[in-house]
Amino acid sequence: MGLKRGQTNNIHGRPKGAENKVKADLKGAIKLFLGNNIGRLQDDFDSLSPKDRLLFFEKLLKYVVAAQAAVGDEADKEGIMIQGIWYSEKPHLSDDQFAELLNSVKNAT
Repeated sequence: MGLKRGQTNNIHGRPKGAENKVKADLKGAIKLFLGNNIGRLQDDFDSLSPKDRLLFFEKLLKYVVAAQAAVGDEADKEGIMIQGIWYSEKPHLSDDQFAELLNSVKNAT
């Protein structure tokens, strides 16, 4: 006969926040890989141009910092906010400006 849709034999269900086993195993494998190769990864990162380092850092950041939803009128706009200033489109920075921005971010942390 089977169960009806949405019905389960486990009345308590999976605890809130519990990860599935495959995800936990994958996280463990990634941690091990990074731990074994951290020196090489750092050397590779250091060899990147300032612009590529920031792009790499930006891509990793989304896995660490939760995304925040835009509020009010800014929700409908496309652009970017840098140091409290809203730009209607992403600014095109020269390599020197980019390096200066990168250095200011490094010094702020």
